[in-house]
Amino acid sequence: PALAPLPSPAGRSAVWCDLLDLPFEAQSVDLIVMPHTLEFTSDPHRLLREAERVLMPEGQLIILGFNSLSLWGARQSVGKMTGRPFVPAAVDLIAFTRLKDWIKLLGFDLERGRFGCYRPPLDSDQWLSRYGFMEAAGDRWWPIFGATYMIKAIKRVRGMRLVGPLKVKKPVLAAGLAPAATPNTRNHTQ
Repeated sequence: PALAPLPSPAGRSAVWCDLLDLPFEAQSVDLIVMPHTLEFTSDPHRLLREAERVLMPEGQLIILGFNSLSLWGARQSVGKMTGRPFVPAAVDLIAFTRLKDWIKLLGFDLERGRFGCYRPPLDSDQWLSRYGFMEAAGDRWWPIFGATYMIKAIKRVRGMRLVGPLKVKKPVLAAGLAPAATPNTRNHTQ
C-alpha cells in the first residue's frame, strides 16, 4: 500500500525524497540543515557530496551529530559489543575530526562549531545532577570531547567572483573639515 503524504504547514510545501538523490538542481539551495542525518544514512560521504552539489556558492551547511570521541561514543561502542547500544545499533557515530576532514575535502570552510553534553550518558536524574560540573569544565578544558556537535560550514568556490555593483567608500573627514584643493605643481609658473 502507498503511504499517504504527511501534511505540510499552511502556505508551505514539503518534499519527501531519498536523501542520497536530492530532487534539486545543482547550486539551487542556499541552506541545508542536517540534524543527525549523517548518522542515520547508509552512505554519509555520498550525502555530503549531494549536499555540496545542490548548495549554491556561499551556501550554508549546518550539521548536528553525535561525537564518537566522547563518553557517549564510548558507551555506544561498548553497547554494540554487548548487544545493548546507547543509540540505535545501526548508527555509527562520526567523530568531529573526521567530519571536519570530509567537509574540507568537498571545498567547505568550517565557519563555526560548538560542542555540548559532557556528562556521562546516565539514566538517573540524581546521577546526572552529580555530574553537572562536567558541562562547564568540559566546555573549557576538553571541548572536542562533547557528546554532540553543531557545525556551520560555508561552500566556497575557488576562483569565483561575485558580480554586482562596486561599492566604493568615500573617506570620512573629521567634523568641521572640508576637502581642500592641492595646487598642481607641474603647471605652476613662477
